[in-house]
Amino acid sequence: MARVLISFLGTSDYTTVNYRFPVLTKDEKGVEMESFDVTSKENNIETDLFFTALKNRYNIDRVYLIGTVRSNWAKVFDNSYNALTDNEKKQYDWDITTISDEIYEQTGFQIDYNAKLDFPHKEKIEQLLGKGSKIILINYGITQAEIKSNSEKILNLDLSSTDEVYVDITHGFRSLPMSIMNTLIYLKYVKSVTIQSIFYGLMDNECFKDNSDEVYVPVVDLKSLIATSDWIMGAYAFKEFGKGYKVAELLGYKPDDDNKNDNRGKTIFEFSDVMGADFLSGIKPQVNKLSGIKNKELYDSIAGILIPNVIEDYLNKFPQNIPNSKFQYEIAKWHCEHMNYSSAIMDILEALLSKVKEICGTTNSEYAKIYLGKKNNDPKHKPDSNTIIENIAKLEKELKTKKYNTKDIVTFLDNQRIRLEQLRNNARKQEDKDEINKILPQIRTEGKNAFSLVYSINVFRNSIAHQTDLTLFSIDDIIKITELCIGLLGKLI
Repeated sequence: MARVLISFLGTSDYTTVNYRFPVLTKDEKGVEMESFDVTSKENNIETDLFFTALKNRYNIDRVYLIGTVRSNWAKVFDNSYNALTDNEKKQYDWDITTISDEIYEQTGFQIDYNAKLDFPHKEKIEQLLGKGSKIILINYGITQAEIKSNSEKILNLDLSSTDEVYVDITHGFRSLPMSIMNTLIYLKYVKSVTIQSIFYGLMDNECFKDNSDEVYVPVVDLKSLIATSDWIMGAYAFKEFGKGYKVAELLGYKPDDDNKNDNRGKTIFEFSDVMGADFLSGIKPQVNKLSGIKNKELYDSIAGILIPNVIEDYLNKFPQNIPNSKFQYEIAKWHCEHMNYSSAIMDILEALLSKVKEICGTTNSEYAKIYLGKKNNDPKHKPDSNTIIENIAKLEKELKTKKYNTKDIVTFLDNQRIRLEQLRNNARKQEDKDEINKILPQIRTEGKNAFSLVYSINVFRNSIAHQTDLTLFSIDDIIKITELCIGLLGKLI
């Protein structure tokens, strides 16, 4: 593990000031607060270049110092060399005065905004900063090309998931603090780098004085900005993908620690589980639990702004007071909208199955499957994508010319009277024969297009679920058919 400091350097002469770090104290009510009135030596550091104070305070292993060719590199060279002990200086057989003058002449008087991104003795400064340290020279960021180039350089810093990163934006150049925030989000969420602190020395003449009238520059730690990005990223994943695990973690929920479970986090965590598994029978009760944690009063600060809004969105999408088939349709629609096509097409069939049970007053899934034609497994008539799309188009045309009611939807489910009669005659149990006798009067002879569609969708669903007959469907077919089925299902349920 390495401690890494990312800092910026501008063109100022940088006079020496007293940087003061805050300490945690407690007010009269025992509430923790930051205070700058504590004047202990370890919290007060006089320096001209703030990054040098951070380098020593946090035992930094390597430094990435970012600036333009015009930045005050001569100051960095002088300070870094003068900070060495006499024994350390002996290892450098350098003409210090000449080197400093040459750096200053090439950078301090640089007026060409298009100058080459280099200056003499840059590698010597890197040596003084420490093993592995680098100077990152950037453009002025005037054009979009320069902004892009600068961003790429910062994003390509050599950092690993084991590094602890400290950031100093005190001497940040123009738009660079904006760039570094994007970089930190990338490092944290993509490269899993630990961001320890983001420091800013708030230099503002003599505006800050302590109780003894001593002037100081407060050091502000902006790491709460990263905490805010945590909540934003967590809320985004929760809303867009049904993955509330990050939110649950931020709320304090720990799946393996029953003594420290936050009910809000637990509810969101379990909702994420059922959505991820597409566990239809578990989603509805879990949505109901979400309604119990939607009030903003249950959350602090940024969480109170983000999380209740996401929960309210789910409650609106999946209302409780609708039939099961309609609820399952809404889940299928949500999965389709979020490009989870496999879950969407599976839920379409489950929604149709539930609709059959609702129409025909049965709770027996096997009889409902007979309606759906799921017992028809003739391999000679397995439809391809064109057949399915044609069947959808035919039924869409029927729906435009004929208003379907719940009884008419039965025609969509099965028109195989002969097959049902055969099933009845072959049934071993009297209750099975009685059940089929109840079904037969409802069966219409029309609706061939509708039945073909149901059978086609079932083959399509099974092909995806069991990874069979996939040669019938390309990925474009899967997406197109799923979207068409969702549109059609919305009219039938």
